[in-house]
Amino acid sequence: RYDFNYTSMEGMIYKTNNAGGSWTNSTVSQEINNENTLLHTVFSTGAGVVYAGAENTMGAGTSTLFKSTNDGVTWSPMSFGQSIWSLYFVSANTGFAATTNGLYKTTNAGANWTNILPTTAALHTVQIKNGFGFAAGVNGLIYVTNDNGTSWLPMASPVTTTIEKVFVISPQLAYAVGGAGTFLKYTGLPTCAIQPIITGNANICANGIDTYSVPAVAGANYVWTVTGGSIT
Repeated sequence: RYDFNYTSMEGMIYKTNNAGGSWTNSTVSQEINNENTLLHTVFSTGAGVVYAGAENTMGAGTSTLFKSTNDGVTWSPMSFGQSIWSLYFVSANTGFAATTNGLYKTTNAGANWTNILPTTAALHTVQIKNGFGFAAGVNGLIYVTNDNGTSWLPMASPVTTTIEKVFVISPQLAYAVGGAGTFLKYTGLPTCAIQPIITGNANICANGIDTYSVPAVAGANYVWTVTGGSIT
């Protein structure tokens, strides 16, 4: 909305304390302060801490991430300029931002962010529950994690429309909605939906010993075999 003097657009957030019976608003951002105002997402980590993310409509050098430490009464801009479509935190310090150019992660309550999953199209949603979750977005992009967001692997998508929101219930059940009436239901990973990536040396000398590993995938079991050696 415009401020009361009609000099600057403002990004607003609304809050209810009575299950939606009534709402109060507060100003999150103002264009006059080089802050983006087209807000897309809000997330609370508890203890009065709330984050809000916006689309970057103002260009470089403007903020798209805002933080409140008093339940949304006042807000401060943070050093982040990518368009944010979705925010999700798995703890007070560790969180994820689905953005125009990939998935960003913070481990210090939003002070610093790293792009851990660059993508060719925008991600519009991210959610993790009990270590398992999805990030998804434009052109039907879908990525899955089962280690609380430490690593992400691509999944085959049944759609090419934009996936706007994902809701994770368990590693065996999740839902997603998107453009053109898209409604998806996930009921567990089929066999070989994610190909394991084996880490370890490709060649071992005679009588040599090496360690190999693959990332765990929910619902998947691996059988290891070797030729001319043994497994311990």
